[in-house]
Amino acid sequence: MKRLVATWFLLSLCMCSPLFATDLESLFKNQNYDEIVGTLKEIPENKLQARELFFLGFSMIMTGDYKKGEELLNLSFQKKPLPETGKVLAEIYFSRKNYQKVIEINERLKETAPDEVKLLAVLSYRALGEKAKAEELAEKIENREMRLKAGTSATETTGFVTLKYDSNPLFIPEDELTESHSGWILNTGFKYAKLYQTLSGGIKSFISYQLNRNNKFLDFMFLSTYVKTDFNGKAATLEPYYIYTNNTSYLLGIKATLKPYHSLPASFTIGGEANLETAAKNALYGKLKIKIKNISTSILYKHFSQFPDKVSVKTGLSARKNINSFTITAEPCVYARFFSDGSKNIIPGCTISVQKNISASTKISTEVKYERGFGSGNLENDYSRYVLGISVSGSF
Repeated sequence: MKRLVATWFLLSLCMCSPLFATDLESLFKNQNYDEIVGTLKEIPENKLQARELFFLGFSMIMTGDYKKGEELLNLSFQKKPLPETGKVLAEIYFSRKNYQKVIEINERLKETAPDEVKLLAVLSYRALGEKAKAEELAEKIENREMRLKAGTSATETTGFVTLKYDSNPLFIPEDELTESHSGWILNTGFKYAKLYQTLSGGIKSFISYQLNRNNKFLDFMFLSTYVKTDFNGKAATLEPYYIYTNNTSYLLGIKATLKPYHSLPASFTIGGEANLETAAKNALYGKLKIKIKNISTSILYKHFSQFPDKVSVKTGLSARKNINSFTITAEPCVYARFFSDGSKNIIPGCTISVQKNISASTKISTEVKYERGFGSGNLENDYSRYVLGISVSGSF
């Protein structure tokens, strides 16, 4: 009798309360699977809507009742082919190598099929030897990472615009003895890449212009093209580049970076630069970069033709915290430089940024940076710098 009363009550709630579906959404989002099972299991299955059957079936799987959960998911999919139901069922059948069933789920979903289901269907077609159908379906996948997993190409285009105030701007280290002018600086840049499973290539640019100076051209411009391979856990990048800095340096360079293994938190870079204005600054360099969890360290050795050689070491810590829709990042670091003429300095500093996503592909961020330097020899002692900036970036 008690069970009958409880069932009648739940049926009435399901049919009469507009908040019932919303409450289930909230429970599902918070992974309260036991509560979902307790709420829905007393209601006859033929009285449940497709989405409620999905919630119940998925929750039963997550609480250990795999057979009944799968049965309810299939019942939900028969009533209405929801994308989320199809995704779970496709994963189940693919894990069992039931490739034909995966393909049927994708065909039933038609245009509503999520990229995850399309990817499993592509892999299923390939497993059954139907390569033409696999390639045709792979082209319909929109997600970049999933396109690559499906064996087709993808493109990536990103860009940013930053407005900042810099009390002591320095565009490249080789110009550190030149006069700097504090003021507002406008930075912009973009990156375009063509991506394949084991190969990618593209172009990158970064342009900087100081608003309060009457410059003939730009303060800084960086242009490069690159090719990157990634195979068997190894990655290698080759990147020729050009740097222009306000009539003081014109650099043509090329660098090669190798990451021997993905599991090894280190990369190695070697490169060379030809200074088109001052041959004494032609250089060869090598760099080691190590990152373990939130701590990164880079060590650079640069040998100049007739300029003092340089060793620089930079160590930083990155701490991140999400508060509501904002991401706050603090990055304290220490930067030390040593030159072969005896000059040296050490620069501790910290950057704090706040970032917010304003859409799926666009974000806005603010930055506050302060650093203080102590040097000897030809390097400035009691050096200080602060930066305030705002930036908008996105992918297209």
